[in-house]
Parts: sequence; C-alpha cells; structure tokens
Amino acid sequence: MKRNGIALATLLTAVLLALASAQAALPSLSIVAGGVDIAQYMPKDSTFLVTINVGKLAETGLFETVQQMGGEDAFAELEALGIDPAKDIEQFMIGIVVDRENPDNDPSVFMALSGTFPSADKFVEAYKAEQEEDPETREVDGKTVYTMDDVDFCFLDGVILAVPLESDASDIEKMLGGAAQSVASNAELTALMAKVNKKATMWAVASLPEELRAMMAEDAEDAPFDVSTLQTLTGAFDYAQKVVLDVALGFTEEDGAQSLVDFWTAQVKPMAEMMGEQMPAVADLIGACEMKASGKMATLSLNMDKADFDSAIESMVQMIAAPMMGGGMMEDDTMEDDTMEDEDAEW
Repeated sequence: MKRNGIALATLLTAVLLALASAQAALPSLSIVAGGVDIAQYMPKDSTFLVTINVGKLAETGLFETVQQMGGEDAFAELEALGIDPAKDIEQFMIGIVVDRENPDNDPSVFMALSGTFPSADKFVEAYKAEQEEDPETREVDGKTVYTMDDVDFCFLDGVILAVPLESDASDIEKMLGGAAQSVASNAELTALMAKVNKKATMWAVASLPEELRAMMAEDAEDAPFDVSTLQTLTGAFDYAQKVVLDVALGFTEEDGAQSLVDFWTAQVKPMAEMMGEQMPAVADLIGACEMKASGKMATLSLNMDKADFDSAIESMVQMIAAPMMGGGMMEDDTMEDDTMEDEDAEW
C-alpha cells in the first residue's frame, strides 16, 4: 500500500498505540458543531492545546498505514472492547499545563477523547483480566475515577478523560470543575481558538507564560530571533486533497516577527533553490510555503495537492534515512576489510 502522509502516520501511531496500551479508547472529541465540546474539560491554566480530528484522519486511509506500522495487533485491545478506531472515534484533545513557578518541572498532561465508546465496565473488565485485580477508584465531583496503569480515567457519556500521573500536579479533578475552571474562562486561549480552523485535521494553540519564554530563550541563544518575545501560537494542518497549513506566531514586539521572516527569506528559501535538481519534491515543499510579517505577527502558510505533499514527505524521509543506511554499509565494509587484513597478517 502506498505510504501516505508519513509524518502524520508516525505521530498518530505514537498517540494511538500509547492509548491502546493504556486501555484507553482512541481519540474522539468534537469541538465543532454537532459534537461534544471536549475543550470544556481542559484546565483553565493550559499552556498548549492540541487537537487531532481522528474521524477526518480515518477518511484518508491513514489508519491502514498506522496498522501496518504497528502490526496486526496494533488495535487489538480496542477491537476487543468493541471499538473501531476508524469509525468510533472523532477527536482527541490534549492539554499541557506548564509549571509557571518552575518551567523545568515536568508539565501536567490532560487528555480528552470523544466518540462512541462502551461502558466503563468493559474497560474495568479488561483491566481485571490482565492485572488480576480491581483498579483503584475514587469519587471526584460525583464522578467515578479509575486508576489503571498509572493513568486516571473518567468515563462520561461519549467522552473519556485520561490523565497520566507522571507529574505530581496532574490531577483529573482539574478536568471536572465545570466551565468556570476550564479554558472556556481563559480569555487569551479562547481568543486564539477563535482564530484557528478547528475543522482541520489537526490544530493547536498556545499561550506561553513569561517564565517559560525566559527558559526557552536560555536554551536558544543561536535562534534567529529573540525567543523570549514569542508569546502565542495558532496552527492548523488540514490533510485532504488539498494539504493546507496555517501557522501564526505572536510576538511581544515587531522585531521578533520580522527577524523570523528575514531568516526564512535569507536562509530557508535559498535551500529550496539549492535542492531543486537533486530533490525537486522537497524543493517544491519549501517553495510552496510562504512566510510574512505584519506588526507583531509572523504567519506561515502552505497549500499543496495531496499527491505532491506525500511525495515531498516521502523524499524527505528517504533523504534522512539514506546517510544512516550508507553509514551502516560503510561500517560493514570497513569491518570486512579489517578482518581480511587480520587474516592476511596471520598468513
């Protein structure tokens, strides 16, 4: 089968297989008309929100690619629960909360999935069959929370909430506080969400606190712009017959936006011309991107036919893989030569 959308398939594989191994249903949320607004479960102090419209991905045939990459049993646990990833899942949203006092700390991760899922009993039965014990449970705001494989789960009507417990600050109670405690009451994030295409295959928004920007700047001294001035991000990637990417970066000052565009114009665009003969598909990908600055905003856009985009991505993967394969062959040749020299020496 043709490997369509390799980059997307890789990302989706990681998400889906991680959820499957944790006994979670595949992502399915809907923040668009006609679905469940799972953004209401994201904590008010979220720094990043990322959404995958899984139902739309299924239309591209990427689930077949994911299954090939993950093996025949990639979705076995979900299928055993009666969940068809391609049909029963609509959206997956992840919210990341950065510790403002100490951005070096592990961020808290909150996940919400919407779609058609079996009852909580089905998930509990599967857990008991594997672990031979009941999961830990507790009541939070009248809802039952199950702890399974170091993940807190809450099963609602058409929605599954999941919170990995690696971070001490990861508390599923933050997802059950109602609209007043969700991003719905975060004016900056809701303003960013209003500007992004939420019907795209994937979309994301971010509002970076000053403490995080300062830490990022310390690790990015060679960046083409002052990273501490990067304040907001919105992005939407639509993978359809026309592949469309729209990204907007908001800075605290105009110099940040202009410096980024200048770097794109002086460094990145010329790369497309250099690659034109050897890797035309990659050159087309870069050439199809356009970056502009307007005041404190820098925007990046791409619009390509799906076939051209797939070809460019596949060429990039081959370009990255070729040196590694070549290096391995050279190493083998060297080892073989060394062995022959040793044998000659013995004779």
